[in-house]
Amino acid sequence: MNNKAFPDPVSVESICFKKNLYEFKDNNGDIIEENFMEKWLSVYEREFAKTFQSIRAKAAYKDNFHTLSFLSTEEKALLVFFMATLILRNPEILKAAQETALEVFGTNIDTTSAWNIGLKSCLPIYEKFDITKNTVLNSVMRFFDNLSFQICVSDNEAFFTSDNPIFINGKNQPIIINEIILPISERLALYMKPYERTKKGFKNRLVQMDKNDIEYFNSATIANCKKWLYSKQPFTKEQIKQIMKIRNERG
Repeated sequence: MNNKAFPDPVSVESICFKKNLYEFKDNNGDIIEENFMEKWLSVYEREFAKTFQSIRAKAAYKDNFHTLSFLSTEEKALLVFFMATLILRNPEILKAAQETALEVFGTNIDTTSAWNIGLKSCLPIYEKFDITKNTVLNSVMRFFDNLSFQICVSDNEAFFTSDNPIFINGKNQPIIINEIILPISERLALYMKPYERTKKGFKNRLVQMDKNDIEYFNSATIANCKKWLYSKQPFTKEQIKQIMKIRNERG
């Protein structure tokens, strides 16, 4: 546990990073066109940053608590794209994609070719976006279909994040998502749940958090983290107690 500072909004690059992870390689294992994927990822990072900035600016206006449609269609789409790419940039996911390619193609490909196939399927961000294509990215984006959007606001700098920032409560087979929590900044978090479980009029809202809501969100972040927790402010005694309790329960 560290009282490490994180940028506002949370930077994907600062949380999920491994040297030469997103590189295509030739049969000798040498990198093809170095930093090709990183350059494309940086393009999207700028768009994500603009989206977070827009959301923060709108959340600052109290009148927006009364609107029934807080996020624009573009903001919702970019949030979904952000979360999908964040999930798929996980080294464990990319490794699983490589192993799947080896299973599908068998002896027709080697491990390097399988890595390239997995990377391309997970992060085809250098191609013109086409939702109809059979890519892992498109499949993950569909997980967010039929979920409501709530931007949750705390009056204080209450939220923290982790090295595994997206909390997904659900099950795999079949894939059913019950809720999603994503800290956006120290005062904002995204909360998503199925439309049918969302109260009427709250499918795209700005909502105020109370103490219990904040504690629940932070508990999810603690339980979901791999190793590191990040906070803009030093953890309070209450937060440290909460962290230690959940970590002891995890063993």
